[in-house]
Amino acid sequence: MKRMVGPAEARIAGHHGPAFTVGQDGDGRWLAVAMHGSQAGVFPSQHAAMTYAEMQTHHRRGSIRLVLAPSAFDR
Repeated sequence: MKRMVGPAEARIAGHHGPAFTVGQDGDGRWLAVAMHGSQAGVFPSQHAAMTYAEMQTHHRRGSIRLVLAPSAFDR
C-alpha cells in the first residue's frame, strides 16, 4: 500500500536537484533559503542552517546546496 503524502512532501519529492541553498551573507549570518523562495531562515551557525534545511527536506540526499562564498546572498 502506498503512503499518502501532504502537499509539502509532494513538492519536495517531485523536485530534482537542491531544494535549499545554505550560505552566509556579507554580515556573516548563515541563511537557508528555499530555491523557490517559499521558506527561509537566518541562523547563528552553519550547523543550525543546515539542520533547518535538512528538516525541511526530510534529509533527502542532494536537496541542499552549500555555498561557501560569504557574499553569495548579497547579490
